Amino acid sequence: MGVVRWVGRGALVLVGSTAVAIGGVYAQSERVIGAKGTPPTRQALVVRRDSATLALGEKLTVTNGCQDCHTASLGGKVMIDDPAFARVIASNLTAGDGGALARYDDRALDAAIRDGIGSDGRKLWIMPSAEYASLADADVAAIIANIRGRAAVANVMPERVARPVVRALFASGKLPLAYDLIDHSRQTRAVAPAGGTLEQGRYTAIGCKGCHGANYAGGEVHGAPPGTPLSPNLTPAGRLSQWTQPEFVRAIRTGRRPDGTTMSDLMPWKAFSKLSDDELQGLYGYLRTLPSTQSPKS
Repeated sequence: MGVVRWVGRGALVLVGSTAVAIGGVYAQSERVIGAKGTPPTRQALVVRRDSATLALGEKLTVTNGCQDCHTASLGGKVMIDDPAFARVIASNLTAGDGGALARYDDRALDAAIRDGIGSDGRKLWIMPSAEYASLADADVAAIIANIRGRAAVANVMPERVARPVVRALFASGKLPLAYDLIDHSRQTRAVAPAGGTLEQGRYTAIGCKGCHGANYAGGEVHGAPPGTPLSPNLTPAGRLSQWTQPEFVRAIRTGRRPDGTTMSDLMPWKAFSKLSDDELQGLYGYLRTLPSTQSPKS
């Protein structure tokens, strides 16, 4: 009987400690989920509605991946609904039923795009603001003009839900929110660099960091659910260095690599195909200047 009592007490201790650990994870993840960001003080954008600005905004919502998450109509969708991971929502950005646009003025849209702050002041979850933080003022203004010019879409979205895996990642700091990765004291540039230059290539390549990493060496995709394939290495240590400039441009235009294989749907080549030849050549030239870095995982 003594052994039985000892085992029983051990089981109770184990159950109690597990409950405490789960409670701690929940409490810490709630703090992360409820945390608010502080928008920086900067000059308000000038958002024009002329045809050139709207055309640029249309292009940028494609090339920066806005439509990949929020759909071509910007009406939003459920991106992930995994019972262990989370339910992740890409909001309806239009003025239709269920849309978020009425909650945002231009300054708030800028803060959402470049600072990762929602209309309620809380830090956004899986929003690539760490990449968009370096967008030029004129480009962000064009994106906002495009969003405001879109047709209203009626799409009432379900609530986002943090489930065990995401809560554990939040609580452990292994899934930092974009807001916490951004230098909010940075100076913004007025306009994007000219096409075809290495500086323009550097500017365009910022959008590659979300999947390919801060040093472009590939590996695990930040914020992606378990099982997501590793992203390839874009530095000279990867196979991209074996491609010529025309092959690189053709691959982005067609989604087919020089060896004839097809790019994964995870690679937004259709979006990048909207870039001009000068922009793609600048991007290729910049990637060739990167330090040769081995992928962290391969």
